Amino acid sequence: DVEKTRRIMTQVREWQSAYMKAVREKDNKQIEKLKKKEVTIKKLQAEMMREQFKPLPFTLIPFMIIFYLFLGVFGYNQVIVAKSPITIPFLGNEFTFWIWYLITTFAFSPLIQRLFNLPSVQD
Repeated sequence: DVEKTRRIMTQVREWQSAYMKAVREKDNKQIEKLKKKEVTIKKLQAEMMREQFKPLPFTLIPFMIIFYLFLGVFGYNQVIVAKSPITIPFLGNEFTFWIWYLITTFAFSPLIQRLFNLPSVQD
C-alpha cells in the first residue's frame, strides 16, 4: 500500500525533524514530549519496513532464476563484462558481471521507483 507507506514516512520524518530541532535548541520539555512518542514512531517504522518488503518475494524469485541462468553464461570466473572510462575507487575500471549488476542496480533503482510510483527515501 503505497499511500500508507507515504503517510508513515511523512509522520516519521515530521517526528524526526521536531526531535532534532528540540535537541538543537536544547528544549528539554519538547524532547521529553517527543520521547513519549518514540515507541509509536518505532512501531510505525517497523510497519513501514514490512510494507516495503511485501513485494520482495515477487521480485526476488524471478531474479534468482535469471541469475541462476546467468551463472551458466558467466560462471564464477572473473569474466570482464564492462569497462568504465573512469576508475571507480575500490572497484577499478573493469567489472565482472556481479559488480556491474550492483552498480547498475544502484543507478537505476531510483528511476524504477519513480516509474512504478513506489515510495523512496526522498519521498
